[in-house]
Amino acid sequence: MELRLLTAPELKQLHKTALRRAFPPNELKPYSVMAAHMRAGCYDPLALEDGDREVSWGLFWHSQKCVLLDYLLTVPERRGEGLGAELVRRAAERYLPGRPVLVESEAPTAERPEERALQERRLGFYRRLGFRYAGFDVLLYGVHYQVLVLGEGENLRDAYLELYRSGVSDHFMKHFLKIL
Repeated sequence: MELRLLTAPELKQLHKTALRRAFPPNELKPYSVMAAHMRAGCYDPLALEDGDREVSWGLFWHSQKCVLLDYLLTVPERRGEGLGAELVRRAAERYLPGRPVLVESEAPTAERPEERALQERRLGFYRRLGFRYAGFDVLLYGVHYQVLVLGEGENLRDAYLELYRSGVSDHFMKHFLKIL
């Protein structure tokens, strides 16, 4: 297995296909935002390849102080094989120990038991990889997330907010992101 940085056209194709299938529209950033971050040198779309086939992807948005795992997905027919975990482990080697890796994972607040179980399973996935609670939750587009961290870092809340301020508008910060 190899970890490879995608090109902008490859990211565009991923956005048109696998990302749109894996994430609801309200959770998926426009490709133009990802491409702008990539041009600015602060967005790493990584693919885990098995032979000549991409099997998992992780999109990482970063600053000097932290890295945010923005999206993680695996081809449906290969889910459950540990490919997402392998991608996160390999990607973390790129950033640690210098910068902590953060992830926003939906808080287990759903009323429907099957939805809540899925939220808890996602949190468990990250915890098994060594992530721990970063000390704050966020409300992003009206969705409640727990922020988890892998690695060491100080002032994680400030680093997280600084990352967002560097790449989104003041309007977004005021209306769509709230620290809980």
